[in-house]
Formats: sequence, C-alpha cells, structure tokens
Amino acid sequence: MRGERRLGWDRSSGRVAIEFPYDTALIAVVRDFPGRSWDGERKIWLAPMEAAVEVIRVLEPRGFAVGPELARRVAGRDSVEPEVSGDPRPEQPAPDEVARPRSDRDAHLTVSELNKSVKDALKSRFPAPIWVVGQVSGWDRNSHKEHVFFELSERDRAGERDMARVTAVLFGGMRSRVARRLAEVEPRVEIQDGVQVRLRVRVDVYARSGSYQVVVEDIDPDFTLGALALQREKILAELDRRGLASKNLDLPEPRLPLRIALITSWGSDAANDVVAELTRSGYSFAIDVFDCFMQGPRLESSVCVALRRVASASAEYDLCLICRGGGSRTDLAWFDNLSVAIAVAQLPLKVVVGIGHHRDLSALDFIAHSEKTPTAAGGHLVATLAARETELEDAAGDLIRLATERFRSARLDLSHAGTRYRRAAVASTRLAAQVLSAAQGRLAQAARHAVARSDATLAESAATVSFLARGSLREEKRALGRLSPQLAERSRRALGLEKERLIASGREIGAQDPRRLLARGFAILRRGDDRHVITGVGGTEAGERISIELRDGGLDALVEAVREDPSARRSEGENE
Repeated sequence: MRGERRLGWDRSSGRVAIEFPYDTALIAVVRDFPGRSWDGERKIWLAPMEAAVEVIRVLEPRGFAVGPELARRVAGRDSVEPEVSGDPRPEQPAPDEVARPRSDRDAHLTVSELNKSVKDALKSRFPAPIWVVGQVSGWDRNSHKEHVFFELSERDRAGERDMARVTAVLFGGMRSRVARRLAEVEPRVEIQDGVQVRLRVRVDVYARSGSYQVVVEDIDPDFTLGALALQREKILAELDRRGLASKNLDLPEPRLPLRIALITSWGSDAANDVVAELTRSGYSFAIDVFDCFMQGPRLESSVCVALRRVASASAEYDLCLICRGGGSRTDLAWFDNLSVAIAVAQLPLKVVVGIGHHRDLSALDFIAHSEKTPTAAGGHLVATLAARETELEDAAGDLIRLATERFRSARLDLSHAGTRYRRAAVASTRLAAQVLSAAQGRLAQAARHAVARSDATLAESAATVSFLARGSLREEKRALGRLSPQLAERSRRALGLEKERLIASGREIGAQDPRRLLARGFAILRRGDDRHVITGVGGTEAGERISIELRDGGLDALVEAVREDPSARRSEGENE
C-alpha cells in the first residue's frame, strides 16, 4: 500500500524495490546505496540484488517491512558480493610486495618506480572496476575531443560546495559504448556539466605524471534519469511546502493578452517561432524580449534577473511567456531549478511556458500554464484573442438583434400611445373649452363687481387724501414762516467769514509771488536745455549752460565749478 515503508523484490527488473512516502532524509540514505536508481513512473527506488543485505541492514531499523519474496531470495544466497566491496579498508600487501632497496648503496626509488609501486598498490586494492557516483564538471569544454578528461565531484547535502573531487577520463574507444548505453534507455540523455551520473570505472595512476584518475568503462543510465526526476520531485515538494505550487496557476487568464514579456534566448529558433506565430495572427501584440541563457549554469541567474525585471514592471504587461526549443533531457533539466521555480510561482503575472517538445517536462510545467512547444505557447495566446474576438462578434450580433427587437417594439408602443394620446387630447380639449366658456362668464361678472367696488373705494380715498394734504400744507407753511428770519441771519454770518478767509488767502498767495522774491535780490536758475528750475547742485555739472532770471531781466551763464555743502545734506536727512 502507498504510504508504507516497504522493501520487496521487483520481478520485472530483478532488483530490490524500495517504497516509502516522500522523505528527504530517507532519500539521502537511499542515494548512498551503490547502483540504486529511481523509477519515475512507479515512484519507487530500485537497488541491485548484490546490495540487498546492505539495504536491509540500513533500512529495516528505520521501519521498513521486508517482503517475503525478498527475504527468501536473500536467505537462499550463500553470499552477497556487491560490485564495490563493503569494507573500505584496503588489505595490506604482503611484505614481499613492497618495493625494497636492493642495497644500502641503492637506498632509493626512482620516480617511475615510485609511481609504478603506487599503481600496483591501487590495482591490488581495486583489482576490478567499481561503480562511482558523482556530479560531472569540465565535460562541456572538452567534449569535442576524442578522449574527454573531466571531473567527478561529491557535493554537500545543500549542493552548494564540493566535498571531494576525482579526475576521470573517457577514452574514445569507450565513448561510443557509453553513448549507446544512454541511447538504449533515453536517446535524449547526454553527459554534460552539472549532471549526476553513476559510472563504472577502473582506478588508475598515470605513471608518467603520477596523477590519480579513474577510467570510465560504463554508465548507469537509469541512475541519471532517476536523479533528474528526483531533483524535480524535490523542487515541487519544496514549492508545495511553501504554498507556492499553484500560486501562479490560480491566477486568472488575462482577457486580452496583448502586452507580452517574452523570456527566451533572442535569435534562437524558439524566439523566432513565437514571434512568427504572434505576427501571423494579425493581432497587435506588443512584445518585450528579455534575452537569457536557456541552458547551462548561467540559466538560473539570467532567468531570475529577467523575472525580477518583469515583476517590477508588471503593470506594463498582460502575460509572461517563457520559451525554449527542444534539446536533450539533460539540456532541459536546467529548468528544474528551485530559484527559477520560486520566481515563476511568485510572479504577479500569469506565466505560460513552452519548453522543449511534446514529451519534455520541467518543474515549470507543473506550476504554470504549460504548452508543449514555443509555437504552441504563441498559438495559445492567438487562440485566446480569437476566442475573445468571437465572443465580441457574438455579443455585437446579440446587441444588434436585441436593439432591433427593442426598436420594433418601441415603435409599436409609440404608435399605440400616439393614438391614445390623440383621442385623449381631443376629449380634453372639448372639456377644457366647456370649462373655459363657463369660467369666462363667471370672470366677466366678477370683474364688473370688482370694478364697481374699486370705483367706490377710490372716491373715498381721494377725498381723504385731499383733506389730509391741505392740513399738512398749512402746517408746513407756518413752520417755514418761523424759520425764515433765522436762516437769513445765519447766511449773512457765513458769507462774512468766507470773505475774510478769501482776503487772507489772497495776501498769502501774493507774498509767495516769485516777482517779490526777485525784487528782494533772489534769482531763479534754470537749465539751458529743458528750462527746469534748479533747486540744488545735484545733477549739475561743470561746463553746463544755465539761465538766470532776475527782477528786471535774465542772464545766460556757464557753470565753472560745482561746490556741495555737506551740512545742507545732513539737514535734509534730519528733516526727512
């Protein structure tokens, strides 16, 4: 039953079947078993029968139940001989196997003798090929050579740093065999940097340089496929733990996805296919391309930077499109990246991915809207707009039909209402004429009565007003007679005072007449050009022509010098 921890014998592969619910700690334990592989379809781990005893010894204390068929097969074996010895301690060579000096005079080894001794020691410890698990690095830069030298590394649990490395070499004669082994299981799996592999190797020392290395003789394709599947499962489990697994999937599809942020490798077939698909549609797509590395170690950083840029400008886009063309399984495995998956899940825009071909899957296909190819991704947007166009055309047709029906119904209602209104208007007009005629008679009679009453009232008011007016006139006439003598006396006094003030003002004005000042010896200076009176030395310059006005005539003069009196200026300042 699913959900239990079980160990059994898998009849189809003849291997040990390891079944348990997802548990990162148990996965780390199982990955240490030699020759283990992951069956992605059945969601179980498989280990070779040679490692059955070790598997049972390690997992049974952890709550695994051992199936009866596996127990019988293990009990029926005389011995279990794993491909790699379980005892990591090498046996000590016999004393006669150790290189000895031939004499005191010869108490040394040559470098070649030393390297040969080391090589012989390694051969005695590892007489047969062994299986080694590690992550490939340095392959990509040497893959074009006949003999490929690269490294296998062991990473820490977090996958952040190397714990150990060993140099490996795949000679040209074995390279075709390894390629055939991979093609038998999955034609699109390739050795490349960053891929976890399980290799059958022969431990060796290159005597000329004394370098320790392993020589590749075979590969376990199932292990690499299982590692790729496990990486994806771990990413999806982590997203689920964070509550991000369906966050982007749950975003609604935009009604009109016209403003597109396209994350791809610009100039690639995928980019050309998407742009061509959108352009042929005839819709007015606005496409901003974010050029990224779509495989290899730099994919993570470049795609994450692009997603952050899209997120910061999310108001400018309707949808984000991530596209890459087909490739090997290992090429596309770079998209099984936790940082990229988190950035996609948290993007506030709906994401559509078109990565690889129809049978390719990456972690992004499970957390965003997935289309199988870049062309299909572009076609999805075109289909969305076509559906909206159809909806709009249908709505327009429905609106026209509805408006036509409403217009026809309103016209009939208006015609019926017009007939009713005409009849009502004729009846109302007749009734109003009758009412008006009757009211006219009553109004004429009432007017005659009102005029008669008004005439009587007016005659009474006229008599009253005439009587009162005569009384008021008599009273005002008596008051005017009393005031006349006082008014005449006051007028005479006011005229006398005004006459005296007028005489005094004339005297004051006469005293200020310039002619009197000239008669007393004063003079009036004027500028020669504008005839303005000169009141001070300011603005007057030596050599300037002036005119002098005296009592009995005038003089034209030329200013020889200008002298200013400082005391006069201080006096003016104090006065101010």
